[in-house]
Amino acid sequence: MNEIIKLTAQTIGGEPQQTVNGREVHEALMIKSNFRDWIKNRISDFGFLENQDFATVAKNLAGGGKSKEYFISIGMAKELCMVERNDLGRKWRRYFIDCEQQLQTVKQAIAIPQTLPEALRLAADLAEKNQQLIEQAKIDTPKAEWCDRVTAANEHMTITQAAKTLNYPPRKFKDYLRQIGFIYANSDTPMQEHIKAGRRQSGRKALHAHHKQGAEMALRKDGQRRVDRTAARPI
Repeated sequence: MNEIIKLTAQTIGGEPQQTVNGREVHEALMIKSNFRDWIKNRISDFGFLENQDFATVAKNLAGGGKSKEYFISIGMAKELCMVERNDLGRKWRRYFIDCEQQLQTVKQAIAIPQTLPEALRLAADLAEKNQQLIEQAKIDTPKAEWCDRVTAANEHMTITQAAKTLNYPPRKFKDYLRQIGFIYANSDTPMQEHIKAGRRQSGRKALHAHHKQGAEMALRKDGQRRVDRTAARPI
């Protein structure tokens, strides 16, 4: 005996539903009477309604003739199992209850609007989330542009190039370099200690590219340029 009865999408009363084939339910419950008599008796005895509880589909037989297939709702399948009043009936009723719960979980996850107010609420929620994404993009764009400039930069750059990469006025950037003791107070020449340490490329005053981020963080942290000398290490 099969341990599952597969669900089949069918339309009942104009509404798409997950159904089961009545013949498979009949087989799973190990009913002794033939399927045709059993299903007709159950429909009559318990008041099941076509296009509400089940749908019928004509099927052509290989040897000629036709048969009628009954696709029944999960609710009807549960009742058919319950009225058998035996262990098999209880087992398969539990199975259909589990199927119902899984379908409900999927339905809630998809959350397709069923009414106009629900559709309007969903549209408003999506519009709000979209606006949040737009606002976050405004925040992230300058960061992304700065990263692009850093990536495009060579390993070394002039002080002016470094200032432009950091989107900072060159004159103020030089003032900052004087404050942290990288260049002399009255010129743009790096101090001897930095030249000896190899922080100046031969032939020009330069900053090493991978220290630009520290410089940017220090400049932004203190609008008056009172920065810790270790916050960035120009080269």
